[in-house]
Amino acid sequence: MWQTIIGNKYLRGKGIFHTSRKPGDSACWRDLQHLKQLYLRGRCVVVGDGRATDFWGDAWCGHTPLFQLFPDLFSISTNIDCTVRELYDSRSHLTFRRWLGPDLQLQLTKLHDLIWGVALNEERDRPKWKWSKSGIYTVKSMYEQLCNGGRDRLFRHLWKAKLPLKIKIWLWLIWHNAIATKDNMIRRNW
Repeated sequence: MWQTIIGNKYLRGKGIFHTSRKPGDSACWRDLQHLKQLYLRGRCVVVGDGRATDFWGDAWCGHTPLFQLFPDLFSISTNIDCTVRELYDSRSHLTFRRWLGPDLQLQLTKLHDLIWGVALNEERDRPKWKWSKSGIYTVKSMYEQLCNGGRDRLFRHLWKAKLPLKIKIWLWLIWHNAIATKDNMIRRNW
């Protein structure tokens, strides 16, 4: 029920990729907007009929959205807020604000090769959560990403290594860019 209420009030037929904060939004919606980028990184879409999948903003061809794979094409596209179904019905006719040079033509060819592998059917599009084994969103998986950005797996080997503790901590600080080196001090106006 809450999904229907939020969908009707804030999404208004658009995908979550195109939402933004507005002055009259509720505190709950403002907090959700803060988490939007993290949520979108953890979600991909299994395409059914393509009506609810944002062509550029949703990760539906693999695990990365097309606007990240083809940022130059996205920046000059006039089809920014279209769905997969809309482009499929127009036979993948993407339009751009200017002529495409050889590099952009090559990117467009790669994009077409990528999207032609996806077939639409009569099922509804459904989200799939990348950070849980079941593919279903869990608060636990989002909490782990919020707390450590998924870095625990990266540091598991570091903490188990047979090194002195001060070296492990030093390496951890380097990774987190927390050592007061000259460039960090300049960035922090010290």
